[in-house]
Amino acid sequence: MHSPHDALFRFTFGQPEHAAGLLQSVLPASVVTSMDWTSLQAIPGTRIDEQLRRHQSDLAFTVCSAGREVLVYVLIEHKRRPGRWAVLQMMEYVMGLWRELRKARAGMSHLPRVLPVLILQSTGGTQPRCLADLLEDGDLSLDPDLTVGDIELDLVQPEFEPYIINLEMCSWQHQHGLAMTLLAKLTVDAMVSLPSADAIVARQVFGRWNDAFRRLLGTQSGDYALRALWSYTADVVDVPVDVLVKIVEETMDPLVKRKFKPPIEQWRDQGREQGREEGRQAGHREALRRLLGARFGELPWQIDERLEAAPVEQLEAWALRVLDAGSLDQVFAD
Repeated sequence: MHSPHDALFRFTFGQPEHAAGLLQSVLPASVVTSMDWTSLQAIPGTRIDEQLRRHQSDLAFTVCSAGREVLVYVLIEHKRRPGRWAVLQMMEYVMGLWRELRKARAGMSHLPRVLPVLILQSTGGTQPRCLADLLEDGDLSLDPDLTVGDIELDLVQPEFEPYIINLEMCSWQHQHGLAMTLLAKLTVDAMVSLPSADAIVARQVFGRWNDAFRRLLGTQSGDYALRALWSYTADVVDVPVDVLVKIVEETMDPLVKRKFKPPIEQWRDQGREQGREEGRQAGHREALRRLLGARFGELPWQIDERLEAAPVEQLEAWALRVLDAGSLDQVFAD
């Protein structure tokens, strides 16, 4: 299933130069200083193009620490509420990564260490932080009837505790001094600020992005990066396309607008098509309302609500039923 959040995250952070800055900004200093971040390399198979088409889930890298290889596994959790089983899911993925390495590296005698990073886009609620949080009975040491057998059982339970990071830690107001690249900062801000944003929030976001967009245009991959960010914006904001185009035109530098006239024109075309579809739907709705009124008199408010929510195809189906129906119930029977 298409996920604009997954797509933008992988488009940006599937590239080691952007992933390195993010990881250095969110991990403990002791971990950061133990790694040679110039050695960070993506494990093949996690690429996303600038049109944000999904190719493969999650991100995996290798990095050197004290001359040894460490696997860096990054899982992004996009649910607006914390997922209870995200830690278990991540543990399963890490196990799968180890299995694949064993198949690919015949004769290996040891597994490389793993740096598991769970990044949350969700807000609020309580997130299980380790495998122990998911085990029945919780902390057995608090049980007054604890037995030696209980202690032995507790000792042999598997342990797994990834680093859990909330993207809001890197939101726009907290980004000063972070090691992230410009594209990484814009990506994080987009994922924190834009989902379900209204026109007021969208205008604020684009207003503070103006200078960053202009600088991003000067980079080698600036064209692709801005297209990806705009594609994500159009997918996740709660703003009509024509309004979004107007916001971009009013807040963006003329150079940015000229450079990206094709995406803006595409958005404008989408807005026109959306407007035509909405006009077509309103016309069908009004015609059906008049037809129903002529046959059955004044319509109850419940019927008006159903008409407002119905797509064109459903309105057309109800209109055909009016010809033979003896009551409103027959017209709107499921």
